[in-house]
Amino acid sequence: MNVMTWASLCRDYHPGDPQVLVMSANHAGVSLHSHEVYEMVYVRSGFCLHECDDQMTLLTEGDFFLIRPGQSHRYLGSRAVELYNCLFGEGCVPARLRSHPLLAASPLPRAHLDLSERKAVTRLLERILAELESRPTAWETSVESLLGQLLCEYVRVSERRGLYGDTALYAGYVTPTLAYIDRMYDQEITMSGLAREMGVSPDYLTRQFKLMAGITPLTYLRRFRIARAMELLGQGISASEAAQRVGFHSLSHFSREFKRELGISPTQFKQQEHT
Repeated sequence: MNVMTWASLCRDYHPGDPQVLVMSANHAGVSLHSHEVYEMVYVRSGFCLHECDDQMTLLTEGDFFLIRPGQSHRYLGSRAVELYNCLFGEGCVPARLRSHPLLAASPLPRAHLDLSERKAVTRLLERILAELESRPTAWETSVESLLGQLLCEYVRVSERRGLYGDTALYAGYVTPTLAYIDRMYDQEITMSGLAREMGVSPDYLTRQFKLMAGITPLTYLRRFRIARAMELLGQGISASEAAQRVGFHSLSHFSREFKRELGISPTQFKQQEHT
């Protein structure tokens, strides 16, 4: 299913619709939009920037999260990412989960899955896709059951990680770190300086960040910058100017890190964007 078809489905999907919609695809060029329904997102591979309610974060392989009805969001630098998206109305949420405090958390937490959790979530999403494609007898009941299992997995992972509630580690250290990188990514940032801003030691911040995001703060920063640069290159900005705008003070360093993440040079990426 291409992006335009998916966007049309999102616009036409309403909370009262009984079905669950699932897509597995690359989200190139999805602009700011919102839905009247929940959207569950699982990042299958790659990375990109995600803006939701004016907050920018980097999505990386293994991220798993929910977007509430009415929340505006978009994907940037998204040619390097593959996602599973699952749309469903509130009526599809199992009754016992509707009142769960996690679904009232603000913001809804983003969990980073380990290998076994990724396999479990991927298996459930693929089973939903298979049911939707073949539509065997009682497929609607099967899909609703599988969605319930997905939501249970989201709740359980979030509880295991301590991602919500008054003592949430994510809110305590990781969220401010993400916000700081969003504001200051074009400036010089070191691990010691980042830890000092958060009021903890570099080792402690690295451990907590990696537990929640799956990568170190400096890896997150590098990919954040590269995703920003991808957007600029797509707009026709030169590689040297893009490098400076996102915080790389050396074009050779920028080109080396860009190719390390994407397998092609900034110039090759720009040519692909404009062919």
